[in-house]
Amino acid sequence: MKITKAEPRHLPELLRIEHENFPDPWGSDLLMRRITDPTTLFLVAEGEKTQLLGYAILQQIPPEAELQNIAIDKPARRSGIGKQLLTALLKEAKSYGITTTHLEVRASNAPAIALYKALNFHQTGLRRNYYQAPQEDALLMNHTL
Repeated sequence: MKITKAEPRHLPELLRIEHENFPDPWGSDLLMRRITDPTTLFLVAEGEKTQLLGYAILQQIPPEAELQNIAIDKPARRSGIGKQLLTALLKEAKSYGITTTHLEVRASNAPAIALYKALNFHQTGLRRNYYQAPQEDALLMNHTL
């Protein structure tokens, strides 16, 4: 597996993973804007034959950043790819002077919450009924680099 910056050539696979992971997926226009935005860190994990295994997107607002999205291809889940992607993303963010990273996560998303806690994110709040389809609370979490 290789972790690299997202490129326009990744868009079809990004869309596929986005649609299999989220009830309200981002479209191609938004993903392409994130790929080309200089304030966005957008990393992908490539497997054999450059098949995408996952991606992670971080929006920088120095000295802070927001983890906007992280998704892993269904067959590749529970293999440590998410942890590797997020670790690489946080390391790169630190090199840009980011000191704190924020995120929201569905309260029922136990695997994601466990990943964030393993990487020293801490819950800092709760947003009631933040998510739609289905309606659900969001946990707010922070990580200090």
